[in-house]
Amino acid sequence: MLFAIFFLVFLPDDHKAIPATFNNLKILKLSDISLESFEELSSVFRLMRSCPKLEEVKIETVSCADNDTSDIMDFLKAQDYSDVLLNRLKNVTVSNNIGLVPEMTLIKLLLEKSPTLNRMVIVWGAFKFDDVLLRTMKELNRFSCASPNAEVNFESPYIK
Repeated sequence: MLFAIFFLVFLPDDHKAIPATFNNLKILKLSDISLESFEELSSVFRLMRSCPKLEEVKIETVSCADNDTSDIMDFLKAQDYSDVLLNRLKNVTVSNNIGLVPEMTLIKLLLEKSPTLNRMVIVWGAFKFDDVLLRTMKELNRFSCASPNAEVNFESPYIK
């Protein structure tokens, strides 16, 4: 089963739980997700809350690095994620990451709420490797992780 951007934008904008539970959904791939959009970011979290047997998540983001994300961060700080626990999540891939605050917040939440996580792959989306990548890697090393076995890897299509 594949949920993509065209599905997420039709979810109610009330930030409440999705009224259905996807009990048999084990793999979730979300494409063209703008983490700078209230609606899409909220929908990603609500959708994951509704998938209790989720084992693998692949998120392909799209970003506009020049956007002001302060409103998004205020929204994220106001949310209560204490009820999010991804007990079966084992593998996560976040593609097109360029180190923006909403991207890092999503990664942090996935690490903190996934006690059985084995592997997280962060696919760097920038054409060059600079101090932003180094800062991002250092910040990720400071994040707490619920799984003692989790491995976080960086990949890039620009480096062989």
